Amino acid sequence: MHTTDPAVFVYWDDAHLWGLMALRALSAWGVPHRLVRGTEIAQGVLRGNPRGVLLAPGGNARGKADALGPEGIARAREFVHAGGSYLGFCGGAGLALTGGCGLELCPWTRRGFTDRLQHFVSGHVLVSLAMGHELVPPCLGEAALVPVWWPAQFAPGDDAVTVLARYQAPGPDLWMADLALASLPEGTASDWEHLYGVRIRPDFLDGRPCVVSGAAGAGRYVLSYAHLETPASPAANAW
Repeated sequence: MHTTDPAVFVYWDDAHLWGLMALRALSAWGVPHRLVRGTEIAQGVLRGNPRGVLLAPGGNARGKADALGPEGIARAREFVHAGGSYLGFCGGAGLALTGGCGLELCPWTRRGFTDRLQHFVSGHVLVSLAMGHELVPPCLGEAALVPVWWPAQFAPGDDAVTVLARYQAPGPDLWMADLALASLPEGTASDWEHLYGVRIRPDFLDGRPCVVSGAAGAGRYVLSYAHLETPASPAANAW
């Protein structure tokens, strides 16, 4: 890589607030970066940077795929398979999954929701970590509180995918839609679930993958439904 080339290409289409969060983190760490649009990727902007990183912030995975178009999707796949790295947060993670019209870097697919309320989770969750893995900082220990913002879910399949973090328990500030779980009197959530036939407690996440990694050709991807770039989230920011 030439010294004038950015270390990180930030895919800007459909990034919204999540793109601003990613830029804030990169700027705070002094990481050279460049914003790119789907049309630029389709035109080959990633070529010549085989050891660079394509970072896809949160947002709508389908919107990101539509902005890339078939040519952009092919160029992004080529970039990673030739030795580049891909880092996707939330919607950016979904863009890399198999199925639909995404990049298909990861053989896993997206798991659907049986109740849309299950999608409206925000705040911190406790995750168990793959201690000893090179992509998990030892300073975090066995578990860490990381923030999520309306995450989708992975549908596990191929064993070639490595799980770096699994959901373990709600954090002290976790919300389900407009309900602060910690503020509910004991037993209330169970009573409401029985009365209204909805799932209020996020136990549907327990033990499920939150952050994963794997190889794609000569390159690598890291996909995180946790927004590790969220401001003022010490463990996530350390990671």
